[in-house]
Amino acid sequence: MQQYVISLYDYTGEALKPWAEAGYTCLAFDIQHDPDDDKAEVFKGGGSIQYQHADLHDFSTHSDLFFSFSGHKVAFGMAFPVCTDLAVSGAAWFKKKAEADPLFQQRAAQHAIDCAGLFDDLGCPYFIENPVSVLATKWRKPDYSFHPYEYGGYIP
Repeated sequence: MQQYVISLYDYTGEALKPWAEAGYTCLAFDIQHDPDDDKAEVFKGGGSIQYQHADLHDFSTHSDLFFSFSGHKVAFGMAFPVCTDLAVSGAAWFKKKAEADPLFQQRAAQHAIDCAGLFDDLGCPYFIENPVSVLATKWRKPDYSFHPYEYGGYIP
């Protein structure tokens, strides 16, 4: 039975490579992918990464993905929702953004919540990546956090 790994807000596919090398069929969805190009990479382990255009800020896209994968074995999900309006590194601009749209952070948090809902509905384990941000107060605290030096491979 074919097993899928789904990655949302994923232009590069880097996080999918170990899965593809292990034989999984991986799909990277992002609005930056060319809608007219069904780009795919095939790996030695028998897996692949398919890059597909998707406007993940449109909730109907999440519904379409659910119906596409419902009934299939989704082994894992991952999401990298846009953090521009959430990351504390951008806190200096929060006041000005709030003046233009008082709900800008709730809208941004909702994208992460929608990803979690899709993966919960598909019954697969998942992670949602976001840097240090207000997501912990707008939604929930993370189950796990890490510092990039732990996984970069550059420091012994």
